[in-house]
Amino acid sequence: MKRSTMMLVAMGLAMGWAGCGGSDPCSASDNGDGTITLSCPGSDDVVIRNGMDGVDGSNGMDGTDGTNGMDGADGTSYVIRTAIEAAGANCAEGGIAVEVGPDTNGNGALDDEEVSSTEYVCNGANGADGLAGADGVSHLVATADEPAGPNCADGGIVVTSGPDTDGSGSLDAGEVTATRYVCDGADGVGGGGGAVTLDFPSSTSSLDNTFSSMPLGAGGGGVAFRTGSSVEQAFTGTGAATISSLFYQFDMDDQTNSSCSVGTLTFDVIINGTTVDTYSFVGGSSMGRTTFTGEAHFLPIAGTGAGGDDYTLRLEANETVCGGGGSYNWYSGGAFIANP
Repeated sequence: MKRSTMMLVAMGLAMGWAGCGGSDPCSASDNGDGTITLSCPGSDDVVIRNGMDGVDGSNGMDGTDGTNGMDGADGTSYVIRTAIEAAGANCAEGGIAVEVGPDTNGNGALDDEEVSSTEYVCNGANGADGLAGADGVSHLVATADEPAGPNCADGGIVVTSGPDTDGSGSLDAGEVTATRYVCDGADGVGGGGGAVTLDFPSSTSSLDNTFSSMPLGAGGGGVAFRTGSSVEQAFTGTGAATISSLFYQFDMDDQTNSSCSVGTLTFDVIINGTTVDTYSFVGGSSMGRTTFTGEAHFLPIAGTGAGGDDYTLRLEANETVCGGGGSYNWYSGGAFIANP
């Protein structure tokens, strides 16, 4: 093991080194810069330097990382469900109930016992009736037998329509603005028979999806707004064994609004479960009372019932109006003319 120069000098002095060639001891003084000056009588002073410091040893190896802690338990997912809310204490005009809660049993659905909060998105109240004016006049439809002649070679039905400008509830000759003819064929399909006029929609029609006290088929005060909303009526003993063409005219009340994107609303015209035509209007425009007219030709549809001449007419919605987007309804007083 090496000793530093300082240590050796100190040991030498302690042992009583003699001066160079004499009996007086030498003396050593620390210069404070890592050197020692050795002074001996009769000799020149000698500067002695310390030895160099040893090299630092290398660092030891790092210790091994500890093991990872255990994963925490998975959190509980929250789920949402919606349902139609009928008119009542929560929504005066009906609307949608939005329910939220934790899926504690993990089945991916919100069960009744998991509901922790409920919010309601309510339909707006029906707007006030508009002021009477030219656009607010009701349109009427009238039908009459048309004898064989220049308009219908084998006879048929004449259909007239126009605004009820005098408010009498009947279509006068001076109010007629449109005339259509539904003619009988030379030989009626299915054993004969001419065109049949069916009053539809009417005050006795069945209105599905109603959330108000409006009379069925009365129109106004929009009450329908979702897919499957419909007005329907059954007709028995019509005398027509088959129907292969249809002319129709009726009024609807549109109270959809632009509070959300309603889009185009389409409706199917259905006879005995078969769709024979479709009509539509752009929702969100609040058109008010509007007349729809159409004509359709299709493969013969056979009647049902004991006499084989019963038919059910149905107008059915294909889209749902978004929450708060308003609603619509059908007016009574329409006419469907069915031809064999």
